[in-house]
Amino acid sequence: MGANKPAHIKRAGESVLKRYRDKFNDSFEENKKIFNGLVIIESTAVKNRVVGYITTKKKAEKVKS
Repeated sequence: MGANKPAHIKRAGESVLKRYRDKFNDSFEENKKIFNGLVIIESTAVKNRVVGYITTKKKAEKVKS
């Protein structure tokens, strides 16, 4: 089982995915670079958690298809 994410991480990740779903893929490092160009979040820890959530969602989409 994976770790539960706080609601604010999920909301931020879903909001970004809603607008820019096609820009992200299943690579954390690439997603981090893309995310930094799109969104301004000062906290590195929060930024990494949101990018991790996005990466997990994209990996799950890849498995489903």
